[in-house]
Amino acid sequence: MQILSEHTRFAIGLLALVDPFTLIPLFLTVTAHLTQSEKLKAALVAAVTATLTLLLFQFTGEAIIDAIGSSLPFFQIAGGLVIGLAGLGMLSSTPSAQTPVVDDTVGQSPIHVGIVPLGIPMLGGAGAITKVIIETHHGFGIEHDGVITAIIVGIGIIVAVVLAAAAPIGRLLGIGGLTVINRLAGLIVLAIAVELIITGYSMHPSLSPG
Repeated sequence: MQILSEHTRFAIGLLALVDPFTLIPLFLTVTAHLTQSEKLKAALVAAVTATLTLLLFQFTGEAIIDAIGSSLPFFQIAGGLVIGLAGLGMLSSTPSAQTPVVDDTVGQSPIHVGIVPLGIPMLGGAGAITKVIIETHHGFGIEHDGVITAIIVGIGIIVAVVLAAAAPIGRLLGIGGLTVINRLAGLIVLAIAVELIITGYSMHPSLSPG
């Protein structure tokens, strides 16, 4: 039951970090020059790019921690700071199409737009990557890894559906609704960050009291 609870928390946290809903205004802007079928292709490419990026770090995360000579507690503390900054950014920002990357995407193909900036770094960003690396370092075994993979793929499907329906969702929610979602996601992300920092601090013998 504890494992199931952790998987549920991981799924909610990762979805909050990926946060496809607040990407809707940007998606509509950078794909404005595309046809409807090309917009669908861009949505699919963005979702696949983000999913493959997270899956890559799922299976290489532990090797990365070992390669940089870090330990899990220290990486959790550092990761908590990274995720915390992402959460603060979500709390202080408003979903908007006004972003420097827009001008660079004018005239680009749906594949290019889907990969950069949508897939990376907007969806598969530093916060989501850090969350995946930390979660897959627990060493629960093949069953745990399989569930994590399924969660990442499931969130990728959600991303594809949300971006494919970006126009009607954007009209339905409006900037106000998207802002509320962004704030709620930011609170979830901040809670994750605090938990990671406290857990990392308590796990390391040189940091924890006693």
